[in-house]
Amino acid sequence: DDDVPTPSGAAEVILPGDDDEQIVPAGMQLRTKNEIVQPVLPVPDVAAIEGDIEKLGLISAVVDDTVVIQAAIGPPALDEGTIVCFDDKSPLGAIAEIFGPIQEPLYLIRFSTSEDVKKLTKAIVGGNVFYALMGSKPVNQAACHVKGSDASNIFDEEPTHEEIEYSDDEEEAEAKKKMKALKGQNKRRQAEV
Repeated sequence: DDDVPTPSGAAEVILPGDDDEQIVPAGMQLRTKNEIVQPVLPVPDVAAIEGDIEKLGLISAVVDDTVVIQAAIGPPALDEGTIVCFDDKSPLGAIAEIFGPIQEPLYLIRFSTSEDVKKLTKAIVGGNVFYALMGSKPVNQAACHVKGSDASNIFDEEPTHEEIEYSDDEEEAEAKKKMKALKGQNKRRQAEV
């Protein structure tokens, strides 16, 4: 068993299915072959956001290259791409992801590196976050009622539409709905005769 020297600032990682160890630079995120890399949404290159602002919530966590915001009760749920800022109207970033209950959602702000987060001295847990009233995008409430899936494919990644499988109960309910509609059509036809 040969000991291979590891370059400074790198870590040895054994990836599943590989016969050889691979060296991954420190700070680099491991990704599967088919994983979709989430883009970092651009932040406006301005010193301050224009117009009136309203409190959105508090920073609940700062983890590596992400900031998580817990929304306060009251403000409307905001959609991805909405710019959020600090009390002095300096921009924090754009909402990259929304999760949790729609009444009190959590927002994820994604950065290119953890160093970009550290440059924002106000990006601390417990810090207040605001949004501009003009230009904010509320969540499409109708989209919240679209049925999704927690399934994953053989690579433990988000499945494509073709790969999503529904439970037998859902299929059974859909079949009953179709049969009921068909019976209703037959009754109307008999009444017309």
